[in-house]
Amino acid sequence: MTNDVLIRGSEVTATPSALKLNEVAYSHLSDTLFIGAPGDTVIAIAGASLFAKLASPVFTGSPAAPTQVSGDNSTKLATTGFVKQLGYKTGNDTISFSGDISGSGETAIAVALAATGVAAGTYTKTTIDTKGRVTAGLLLSAADIPSLVASKISD
Repeated sequence: MTNDVLIRGSEVTATPSALKLNEVAYSHLSDTLFIGAPGDTVIAIAGASLFAKLASPVFTGSPAAPTQVSGDNSTKLATTGFVKQLGYKTGNDTISFSGDISGSGETAIAVALAATGVAAGTYTKTTIDTKGRVTAGLLLSAADIPSLVASKISD
């Protein structure tokens, strides 16, 4: 009778206290299926509390998934192995900037704008490049003011 499975004919309301070897019982109270195991133990083998729900599952431990091929842009799970094979940063790697800004660091990066060569100050005439940076600054001179007749000048 070791290959036979016995199904308990009466309904149980909680975890059964004892089942014969390979005897199966279902609890409506806990929505769980139990089986009798060696040593007079009862093991829960199926039920809502034993498996992740299909919608919004909660995983415990260290769940594993297959690593997708590089370049896969589907909605499949992206494991850490997939992210690492694409070369994305996964830790506190050093990142450096150059060009218009400079700086480097790991978790926090302080950057500095490249100098434009214009001394700090207040200027009436400025030259601005396509990136919005002041590249030249001059003070207003007499040559910048056109000659005007007295009737054009007012208080």
